[in-house]
Amino acid sequence: MKHLLLIFILSFVFAQLSAQKNYVMNPSFEQHTGCPRQYDQIKLANGWNPIDTIDFLTNCGPEYFNSCDSTFYCGVPGNCEGYQYPRSGNAYVGGKVFFDESFFALTTRDYIQGHLTQTLIPGKSYCLTFYVSLAYESQYAVNGIGAYLDDGKIDTAINTCGLALPQYLPQVFGYTIITDTINWTKIQGEFIANGTEKFITIGNFFRKADISYVSSPYCSNQISYYYIDDVSIIESDAILETGTGGIVSPGSDSVWLGPADEGMPCAYYISGNTTPFAYGGGFKVHPDTTTTYVVELDLCGHVTYDTVVVIAASAGVSIAGKLASVHLSPNPVKDVLRIENGNGSELTIYDMLGQKRYAGLIKQDNEEIKMGQFSSGIYLVEVKGENGERSIFRIVKE
Repeated sequence: MKHLLLIFILSFVFAQLSAQKNYVMNPSFEQHTGCPRQYDQIKLANGWNPIDTIDFLTNCGPEYFNSCDSTFYCGVPGNCEGYQYPRSGNAYVGGKVFFDESFFALTTRDYIQGHLTQTLIPGKSYCLTFYVSLAYESQYAVNGIGAYLDDGKIDTAINTCGLALPQYLPQVFGYTIITDTINWTKIQGEFIANGTEKFITIGNFFRKADISYVSSPYCSNQISYYYIDDVSIIESDAILETGTGGIVSPGSDSVWLGPADEGMPCAYYISGNTTPFAYGGGFKVHPDTTTTYVVELDLCGHVTYDTVVVIAASAGVSIAGKLASVHLSPNPVKDVLRIENGNGSELTIYDMLGQKRYAGLIKQDNEEIKMGQFSSGIYLVEVKGENGERSIFRIVKE
């Protein structure tokens, strides 16, 4: 059985740019006070509610879906509205965003309101992202699903359950009709905060006359119902930063991959593949072989990447012992890398893609390796002793 020697390789981070932070509370709806068992239980998801403090009409609150529910109504992936896996995690929410009131006088729409972790900064640009999927139990597919940010006054304590709310213009909304019932569709846009934004409300605020819609062949219930997952508000100039770097001792079987916050507009790849294997916030990985992961963060077209190399080492490998006194300098290095106290050890240099760039035997206690021909970037230097001891260093080539 193999243990893992885990090394983080981080991209350069410029001081004037901030690392990513999601300002939406419980953005993937994972934290909850109980398992949903019936309709209208959005309040079970921490930090999320319907917009109305007064709700005298039935079936007018959003739904909460979580894999912890084993009933037909609110489970994941199968539930009363269709069948869908979460974009990330184990939960999502859903609601009616359109009702063809030509059949009945009453309009029925749901609005999902969540808290932000702090009030947004006035004049600051933010990228708002959320993901939707059309539920199978829908007669219509529509456009216009959006997110409106304010100080929470959209709830006036006068029941607005089920009504279109054209007096509120969402900062971000979808222009195209979303018909996909299998995949998650991204709705994303950039806005400038006015400094009062404490809440986010998701739904379809537009009047029927201002909505485009098409009939779906799946159902004939006069409604349009969408699942919602992974809501994020992030500063537009943020760049991806997934960790602090360093070495995890052998024997550990996993390493954290990706940002700490949930609900991120991130995609995860294994280097060389063009299809993501995961989405959302960070999670633990435990590969059996040395693997290079690429994390992508898309903030309204501002795309940044981070690369994480996970080196799998055989059982019994140690980073201490004789190699504890090995020293590499200078770091950053420009032309010549000096290795002290490594006589008799094997030295290998890897680039950020995990490709071997140099391999050789250290023949003296003060060895020098010419690196002038190496491209600028971050490299791993592995020093392996005669007894299987191993030390890993991260160096920066100027």
